[in-house]
Amino acid sequence: CSASFDYFPAVETWLSEVAGPQFDPPINFTATKMNPFNPLIVNGLGTGLFDMVFCFATIAACAEAEHLASPLVVLNNKRAGIMADEMGAVLVVRNDSGINSLS
Repeated sequence: CSASFDYFPAVETWLSEVAGPQFDPPINFTATKMNPFNPLIVNGLGTGLFDMVFCFATIAACAEAEHLASPLVVLNNKRAGIMADEMGAVLVVRNDSGINSLS
């Protein structure tokens, strides 16, 4: 999993503790902090380096267009307790990763 935000440890912990046990056998996730505009984020999905990427919506759109990736989870952006108009981030997965939902 590639995460381009300062809270990537929280993403890694949440995925490992909440989503990981749902797999058989249970799995742990490893997040890699990257510059949010590093082309490896999008290319990593296409080459299979990453199964999923937590990124800005614009990067998610590139991943969808270039590598047939799919958005799985959208993090909405709240400011002072009020929902902002723009998305905060998107968790994108490779279509051939076998990951099609998180609950």
